[in-house]
Amino acid sequence: MAARLMDHGKGALWLLYLRILIEAMISNPSSSSVHRRRHLARFPAAGAAVPAVSDRLRRAQEAFVAVGVAAADDVEAFLEELKGVALEANRLRRGVLSELAAAAGGYRRRSTSRCSAALTSTAPRPYKLGRGNRDKVQQFMTITGASEKVALQALKASDWHLEGAFDFFYSQPQISAVNTRHLEDIFNRYKEPDADMIMVEGVSQLCNDLQVDPQDIVMLVISWHMKAATMCEFTRQEFIGGLQSIGVDSIEKFRAKLPSLRAEIKDDNKFREIYNFAFTWAREKGQKSLSLETAIGMWQLLFAERNWPLLDHWCQFLQVRHNKAISRDTWAQLLEFVKSIDPQLSNYDDEGAWPYLIDEFVEYLTENGLVQRTK
Repeated sequence: MAARLMDHGKGALWLLYLRILIEAMISNPSSSSVHRRRHLARFPAAGAAVPAVSDRLRRAQEAFVAVGVAAADDVEAFLEELKGVALEANRLRRGVLSELAAAAGGYRRRSTSRCSAALTSTAPRPYKLGRGNRDKVQQFMTITGASEKVALQALKASDWHLEGAFDFFYSQPQISAVNTRHLEDIFNRYKEPDADMIMVEGVSQLCNDLQVDPQDIVMLVISWHMKAATMCEFTRQEFIGGLQSIGVDSIEKFRAKLPSLRAEIKDDNKFREIYNFAFTWAREKGQKSLSLETAIGMWQLLFAERNWPLLDHWCQFLQVRHNKAISRDTWAQLLEFVKSIDPQLSNYDDEGAWPYLIDEFVEYLTENGLVQRTK
């Protein structure tokens, strides 16, 4: 599919590329002829890839060669003609620029603020940005089809260098492959009517549409991808950023992704990250510790995937002997205990630096004959 799209749409990409390049060269008369020729070498191939605009493309190339000696009026006329070529080519494959560029491995463009005057965009300008940066945002959105938020993210990540921003955007396959406007639509479908957040009711509806139980561990994995701060809540930034990370822009694609998301819990490194994330995610706002009831529920969810034989004994011990909230240290150390101590406790060191609660758990197991320790 990617190769076919490249064959049919490569011309549109290079036309847009050349449009920016010419703007930069005209605004910078010192550009070398060698530099111009290097980029022109790519230009005929673009014309061959889009027969519908080949003739106009050739005439535009010939006009470009004459730019160096042409009068100012001729230059402006040429720019208008090239703009028409670019728009005509873009109409052939509108909406696939991001996919084409990703398939081609990314492509570079010259930085200029004048390009936005020729490649017009109806997207709103960001608030409190200088004119130069506003033009860069509009130019980025016009060429990539990305949202304003993604444009700002890429430009900030590259210190407002357009060339670096394009490299950043097309090096993130999950970001470039999805339609960010579709992500906004999905968020708006589930958000609260009077708040810019998805709350319990919206999460419930999302689970219904995904055909997944709200208590399925995949919802924890999804929340981890979204970097959600609170259980059963998603801000706009969390939700859209998470879908970009997962690489989906529709509920159908999201549903198809669930098996691979659920499988991530089997990866040791990801399991550790998800486990540590779960403590902060599940605790009540303003609390440093996790309520015992919630902690037990989370452990049952997480360790059921790992088949820890002592899970039921651990939960029973907490309810009988502890009956208090769980600290972050206990939460973290239990994972180390599960990973490093065998179920028969044969390698458990009584003098080790385990939290007192885990020491008490070991005593509970041996006192009640639940485990026969072997040295």
